[in-house]
Amino acid sequence: EKRIARIRYQWELMERDRRVSGVNRYYVSKGLENID
Repeated sequence: EKRIARIRYQWELMERDRRVSGVNRYYVSKGLENID
């Protein structure tokens, strides 16, 4: 039971990291467009 909880916790962290990196990429591309 503890192992499953840990796996779920790591999976949620991975999902959050992927979402955050996607948001960062979006803002970086917008920022680069605004520089021109």
